[in-house]
Amino acid sequence: MKDSHAPSAANVVDDRLRRKVERLERSRLAGWFAGSARRRMLVAVWVVFLIALPALALAGVRLLPAIAGLVAFVMVGVLRHVVRMAADLPDSLLDEREIAVRDRAYLYAYRAVASLAPLALFAVYLSMDIWDYVPTSNHLWAIGWSTLIAAVGAPSAVLAWIEPDRR
Repeated sequence: MKDSHAPSAANVVDDRLRRKVERLERSRLAGWFAGSARRRMLVAVWVVFLIALPALALAGVRLLPAIAGLVAFVMVGVLRHVVRMAADLPDSLLDEREIAVRDRAYLYAYRAVASLAPLALFAVYLSMDIWDYVPTSNHLWAIGWSTLIAAVGAPSAVLAWIEPDRR
């Protein structure tokens, strides 16, 4: 006989996620980034590091692209923390407005990454054709890592950018 009062697995997961979101909302980091201006500054700095990763690799610098990539990757975690993981939460933990904002953020992020990634490859192709430039594997790895980090962090970055000030 099955116990009718036993919590289902989905409810247990939802409760754990709800507690995690509540902890994120009470954290100092989320409090410091409660204003949209600071969140937009964080997104802008993240974009600078994303651009710096392939730019430094193309400039021939050895260690700085790896540091820029690491910082950009860590900033993805900070962005996810600042938007309370809203990009990854199940619908059951969000209200209708939050679901609509999250879905819109995913659409914008997809459009941005889907249009900028081919532009990066096209830029490499043009540089090969016009200036007889031959990219090294380091250059291609830097472009690939930058694109991957952008794809992973773009939904949280868009949410951080469009979310209004929190009270």
